[in-house]
Amino acid sequence: MKKKFIYLAIIFIFSITGCKDNSEELLRFKMSEDELEQEDTIEEKSEKKDELLIVHVSGSVKRAGVYQLEKDKRIIDAIEKAGGMLEEADSDVLNLAEKIKDGMKIYVPKKGEKPTTSTNLKSQSYIDLNLAEKEELMTLPGVGEKTADKIIAYREAQPFEKVDDLLKVSGFGKKKMEALKGLIAVGGEIYE
Repeated sequence: MKKKFIYLAIIFIFSITGCKDNSEELLRFKMSEDELEQEDTIEEKSEKKDELLIVHVSGSVKRAGVYQLEKDKRIIDAIEKAGGMLEEADSDVLNLAEKIKDGMKIYVPKKGEKPTTSTNLKSQSYIDLNLAEKEELMTLPGVGEKTADKIIAYREAQPFEKVDDLLKVSGFGKKKMEALKGLIAVGGEIYE
């Protein structure tokens, strides 16, 4: 009888501690696996979303609008996404091989169109030295009325071919140019 009692006690202890049905633990483990898979999926979607850029394409294109493109696409890809250029489009003013940036505006002008501002650039926040009005130039740091006049005189004699040509204008040195980073451009080339 003593052996039976010990045997029953052992079975009772095992049933309470280690030999019980582990379905609850398995269920918890399965839920954890599912939650991890969902987190991985959310992270993948988030990574893909980070790889998408939003650009605004307008002007002489078939379907002007706002488009999502992958990170390493170029201006030509954005224009193609907008249905391509119209016959009247002047693609020579754009650098079609330039990589796009998030929030960029791409304006495709008509042939012979004379922009009054730097609208043919990828973003309207840049001032094109060849297109800007005197008032626009004067919004730049360190550029007053006289300096704006010098820039206009230079470009009337010989249009800027690159942003660094601004160093040829009297009063511009490396220090002044440094203050203009991210603010000026020449034909799509942004000084960064």
